[in-house]
Amino acid sequence: MTDPVEINPITLEDIIEMEGLDEYKDMEIVDGVWVKKYKDEAMSIPHGQFGGRLYVALWNHVDANQLGVVYMADTIFILHITEQGIRKMRKPDTAFVAANRVIPPEEGRYYQQAPDLAVEIISPSERIGIVRSKLRDYFTYGTKQVWLVHTGDKEITVHHSFDEYKVYQVGDTLPGGDILPGFALDVGFVFRGI
Repeated sequence: MTDPVEINPITLEDIIEMEGLDEYKDMEIVDGVWVKKYKDEAMSIPHGQFGGRLYVALWNHVDANQLGVVYMADTIFILHITEQGIRKMRKPDTAFVAANRVIPPEEGRYYQQAPDLAVEIISPSERIGIVRSKLRDYFTYGTKQVWLVHTGDKEITVHHSFDEYKVYQVGDTLPGGDILPGFALDVGFVFRGI
């Protein structure tokens, strides 16, 4: 019989210490354990291209209308923390936080809340279980919308809850709804050139 493995709680200090290390750059925390954020090396250029276009479109609208702040990948959102340490930490590819929930940089290094909008760029080889886990985490801890950018199908699935979603394809316009009033994204713009 083997002894149970003791897992030391992950603390904020651990995240600060690990943040600058290359081996922790693409890490998230799921159920209190460091896990590698899924990366398909073949998607590096398209991932950056799609993500960049979405970020710019969101930033321009949010900034012009003073709706809040849009964040790039690697912004840390600690979704769940207990006496046993950090249980859930995600790094969406792009995130939006509404103005009334923005934490000024001088007041905190990391968000200890979910973003209002999380955008995840999904490669064709990404396992559905990983995607569902991210969706569940975001909605469990307060995210209002999750956009899944499906690079292989050239479509964006907008989730309003875990089970409620709408698919937008090239030729469609994705609206911002209540969370991004007045925003309209030409899906073809995101996937232009491929």
